[in-house]
Amino acid sequence: MKLFFIFIFMCSYSYSVVNNEGIKPQLLGEGRFGMAGCGFGSMIFEPREHRLFAMTFNHITSSQAFGISSGTSNCHDPLPTDINNARLPEFIENNKEQISEDAAKGNGETISVLAHLLQCKPNEVGHVLKENYKEIFVDTKMQSASIEAKINNYIDDNQNCF
Repeated sequence: MKLFFIFIFMCSYSYSVVNNEGIKPQLLGEGRFGMAGCGFGSMIFEPREHRLFAMTFNHITSSQAFGISSGTSNCHDPLPTDINNARLPEFIENNKEQISEDAAKGNGETISVLAHLLQCKPNEVGHVLKENYKEIFVDTKMQSASIEAKINNYIDDNQNCF
């Protein structure tokens, strides 16, 4: 019963704070909460001022456990705005030999993944890479950044992405 009253108090307090101050970045999922962690409490209370309330609220409602397992309630790391472009350099670095082999053929698994990361059609990416193979893959010791830049240039020049 005591926990119920604490819960009601915290809900009414948070409601009044939100009504008085407007919607906070935390409610929009933009804030980090620091030492109190994530969970619904991190979305209701101010990050620096009310950590104890947020932590208590998260503990009582188990919202932190739910938020972590579901990736909601500020319980996730912010992703880059364009996640595919963030993954492209790593993919090329880890698979440049296989990309080179598939590009020579004009198709293959790495071409399909590369097309997905570039948001293009796989057959068109394969065609562009096969057509420009000698310019893109100059030698076996090429840096992945150079390969990525050349692939992006040829794809952009041929306008094969939508």
